[in-house]
Amino acid sequence: MNDPKADKAETKPLVKISNKVIEIEEYESVMRQSRKVLTRMDEVLDNSTNITPEETSDWKEFWKNLKDSSTKKTD
Repeated sequence: MNDPKADKAETKPLVKISNKVIEIEEYESVMRQSRKVLTRMDEVLDNSTNITPEETSDWKEFWKNLKDSSTKKTD
């Protein structure tokens, strides 16, 4: 009663399981790389947004002037 089709059917789930293991390993690798990238992006963002109080006041003045100029046009 050795049916070759039955033997193949029994081995297919093993192949699928082994593919899933590979996919999980690849997924974990991608997640580790993504975590490294996000950490680096966070560091860059922290460094680029570290502005001085003088720069803050300059930006506040810029936005105030921009707002004032936009309201004057609508009058």
